[in-house]
Amino acid sequence: MNPDFEKQSTPSLIKIIKDNPNLLTLWNEVEYRLPNYFLHIITMSQYTQITGVNRAQTHYGFCKVAPFRNNELTDKDYLATIVIAPDALIADIGHELMHLYIHGIGYPFVIFNSKPISDSIEILEMDNLATRIHDIAVHPVIDRNLTTINLFDNQVWERMFRNYSNELQSYLKNPNYFNDKNYIVIRTIELQHRLPPEMWQQIETMFKERPSYQRLLDKIKQLPCFPGNLSPQSVYKYITDMWKYYRIKPEQLNLDLTINSPLLQNPRSS
Repeated sequence: MNPDFEKQSTPSLIKIIKDNPNLLTLWNEVEYRLPNYFLHIITMSQYTQITGVNRAQTHYGFCKVAPFRNNELTDKDYLATIVIAPDALIADIGHELMHLYIHGIGYPFVIFNSKPISDSIEILEMDNLATRIHDIAVHPVIDRNLTTINLFDNQVWERMFRNYSNELQSYLKNPNYFNDKNYIVIRTIELQHRLPPEMWQQIETMFKERPSYQRLLDKIKQLPCFPGNLSPQSVYKYITDMWKYYRIKPEQLNLDLTINSPLLQNPRSS
């Protein structure tokens, strides 16, 4: 772990990482794979103080990558920030680190060049949906990789199962439960490919008699098929196919999706 990075991070979170050999190995591997990143980890409350944006109610954690605007701090080109909620599990920290790691081994990035060109509700919803689609494609890859390095546990599966079954119960009682009409569709695809088969079977058993649940599954069947074999190329194709289906225009959002990301290269080397 680079000591300069360590100084900019939350000491308690750094201690958690240092005390867990698997987490520390993953952190060091991310630094190695992405040499032009300045990687640091902070708490949700710190993020709120810095940005004024409170996401504590909706996220266990998240990570952001942005070009440095002021490079007095470091000679790195990109700032990679991992933000973790107070009640985060070890697996939550590993999850956010793994987001960065898999992009370092070639999985596609969503790169936001700047804010969307419009603040209209339609554009902002499109922006949100584009990100959700990227997440549902890479999360199964992340889960698989975390499992192989012993950073995933049953608590995470149980939390996913509980949260999703509660959300689905609320949605089936009232289809207007979510303002984002695509949310439950995207969430269902994601959990189909993340939950262990026996847990997904429980979901199907709980809701299979509900006509509204069957309509939800029928809707999903109309969408591009989720890849059976996860690879950088198949994930890239799935994301772009879903964007086309939902008529998402990346140029309207000022975003790019790329496997050969400039974030994997160091512009200073030229």
